[in-house]
Amino acid sequence: MLRVFAPIVVACCLALGARAAPASLTEARRFAVIVAHHDGGPGRALLQHAGTDAAAIRDVLLEIGGVDEKDVRFVVDKDRHAVEDVLAEISARAAREKAAGARVEVVFYYSGHADEGGLVFGREHLPWEAFKDRISGIDADVKVVILDACASGEAVRNKGGRRRPPLLVDARTAPRGHAYLTSSAADEASQESDRLGGSFFTHALVSGLRGAADVSADGIVTLDEAYRFAFQETLARTTTSTGGAQHASYDVQLSGAGQLVLTDLRDISGRLVLDEDVGGRVFVRDLAERRLVAEVTKLKGFALPLALPPGGYDVVVVEGAAAGHATARVTSQGATVSAASLDAVDLEAAVPRGLLPLTKFPINLGFVSPLEINSYAPRVENNLGLSLLFGRSARVQGAALAIGGNFIDERLIGAAMGIGFNGVSGPVYGALLGGANMALSDVNGVMAGVFFNLGTAQTTGAAWAVANVHNRFTGAQIGIVNVADTVTGAQVGLINIANVSTGVQVGVINLAKHSTAPVGVLSLIGDGQASIGLFASDFALLGVEARVGGQHVFTQVRAGATPLLSLNGAMMPVVLLGLGVELPVADTSAGPVSVDFDGGVGLAGLQPFSSVGVRLRLRPAPLVSLSIGPEVRVLDGHGLRLQPWAADVGPAVIWPGLVVGVSL
Repeated sequence: MLRVFAPIVVACCLALGARAAPASLTEARRFAVIVAHHDGGPGRALLQHAGTDAAAIRDVLLEIGGVDEKDVRFVVDKDRHAVEDVLAEISARAAREKAAGARVEVVFYYSGHADEGGLVFGREHLPWEAFKDRISGIDADVKVVILDACASGEAVRNKGGRRRPPLLVDARTAPRGHAYLTSSAADEASQESDRLGGSFFTHALVSGLRGAADVSADGIVTLDEAYRFAFQETLARTTTSTGGAQHASYDVQLSGAGQLVLTDLRDISGRLVLDEDVGGRVFVRDLAERRLVAEVTKLKGFALPLALPPGGYDVVVVEGAAAGHATARVTSQGATVSAASLDAVDLEAAVPRGLLPLTKFPINLGFVSPLEINSYAPRVENNLGLSLLFGRSARVQGAALAIGGNFIDERLIGAAMGIGFNGVSGPVYGALLGGANMALSDVNGVMAGVFFNLGTAQTTGAAWAVANVHNRFTGAQIGIVNVADTVTGAQVGLINIANVSTGVQVGVINLAKHSTAPVGVLSLIGDGQASIGLFASDFALLGVEARVGGQHVFTQVRAGATPLLSLNGAMMPVVLLGLGVELPVADTSAGPVSVDFDGGVGLAGLQPFSSVGVRLRLRPAPLVSLSIGPEVRVLDGHGLRLQPWAADVGPAVIWPGLVVGVSL
């Protein structure tokens, strides 16, 4: 049983730095890379709380762990390469600090999916060996990896990860080395809880570090205190969970050891103190976000400070069959909750351990909430909802219809059709059809809005409206304006904006940090291409050409003038707008070589024409490219001077030729 928490505590103490004794704290430059990824790819459930867990660890490090904000990198739902780039950046900064004589500590925290192959980022894997090579390449006194992921014990299997109790000594030497710490063994699942709003592993760890583990009441949380607290809390929760007990694994290789201080509560700007006369199971929730931020079993006879940022908090204390509630506002001077400040409340209403009983009414009829059938029970599931203005249900398995709008708190399986508005806080399996739709959790199906669709989690399916705004989207966004953080599929609209688009963007304007296939008049892609240069051909004697787009798909514009087409030899304007695909061929001693396939439509004077071409492109220098290749134009030839090699084919003229160019 001891294996559940020994690694957790060791992980945090290394992450936050080792300190010899409370009166003589070792100074160190601490860097942190905090990573969360909700998507495990096909066949894996989408995690709900990975980002919340990562944010909780980040906040503890910043508030009471001695880490400066400039030294933290917070990476959520990015691909493998983005994570590797951040590790490379921190590695370089750590090396500079070491060269300047500083003690350097680096922590990497990951909340997401993993398997025997490595860390999982959507459809990508970062293999274990490659990941460990990245960590071992960082020049730091202490390096720690905390992995809150299924099968994460695979990361330490080859290095003899094992369970054992912590060994504390009171030496004055700060430890050096590395630690790999995981939330589960190689063949186990790591679990998260909707009630906690995070994983069992990270929730217990954060509560302890904020002061719940400070049983000595000296204002600091040591390794021994954090171990005892984390062991008791996580083991108690996971042994009775449906997923079974989690057995954390770790590989610790350290030389030197002192009294390891994880967090220091003595100099914080605000704290919530549970007074000596308070005893029982204590739950603390953030009033603004309704998030459970700390949970502890407290004994009477000593005061317990919890390091919390300024703000309002709900405090519930359960002792036996009695429960008390207080609201506290933490300021820079702190706040105290005593037994006298607790108001007696009903036990079932007080303890945030689950939801109220679910009542099933087949039909909800009403005018406006609460003037409806559902108002007779606090939590109702309906098969059909009919509301004249606004209706509200906890769950709908069927259809909810309203003229004004529908509000669904927990889950929708079916369709919500509100002429004005549909809002769902929980997951959606079906369709949201209305003037505007908002989903705060995952959507699997359709969001069809007249004016606006908003999805703050993962949306899979289709969405169309004047404006679509989503966090993670898989499928097709269709609208005048489409916005998403990550898109797998298609964005079709006048303006398409994405951080990462894996698929196609079709619009007048496409903006993205990365886009696989942007198709539009103007495509500005962060890792794509943008060039301007000169071209010459037998069709347009000399002109300027520009191209912008992704790494392989681009839009091109040419504008020039030529006397070759005019019957009287006068200069004639030639313009062309087209699309192209650039495919790499080889890296040569002269530079990278690629092939362009492009086509477009244009005007020669007032004569419309179309063209297709192939160009061989050489990049002899990073900012220079040279190109040459054949091109074929199709036009009717009326009013133009044709060259001898132009051939009449029925009503059209086929004009083969050659194009050369140089671009920057």
